[in-house]
Amino acid sequence: MEPCGIDIINDDEWHCQAILTNPKTGTLIQKAEISALEKLLPPDVINRLEDAYNEYSKGEFENVIPKCRIALEALANFNGFGNGFRDFITKLKKDGILRDIEKDIIGKIHGYLCSFESTHYGPKPNKEQALYALILTQHTLLFLSKIISSKWKNSEW
Repeated sequence: MEPCGIDIINDDEWHCQAILTNPKTGTLIQKAEISALEKLLPPDVINRLEDAYNEYSKGEFENVIPKCRIALEALANFNGFGNGFRDFITKLKKDGILRDIEKDIIGKIHGYLCSFESTHYGPKPNKEQALYALILTQHTLLFLSKIISSKWKNSEW
């Protein structure tokens, strides 16, 4: 069998690095890194999170927070809960996947994302709040995806 020219040079639980080379000359064509989020989350969730980052990079801070909320809700939707993110985390708690404190913290993060003007009648977010929302959302999605995938891997869910 002829070599394909794709080599995985690092694969851990957080990211995967791969290089694409010309198999005949060994010349590097492309190097890529896939984050843990891309490895673990459905494409719709990744797209929603990328939308939030794009809004932030354009300085449209009032659009970042609802996009973050929608990314969390997309994970609930993927798991059969529609936009019912609170129902989703309640089910994770009931199934022993989340502890009480984790459910409460994640619920408060979702509540924070729901508390701004673009979603309800709250204040407009500033740059720092938009960045905070992005960080909270990314890490919440990573945490949820890691614990859900580990439960699926161990056939506990």
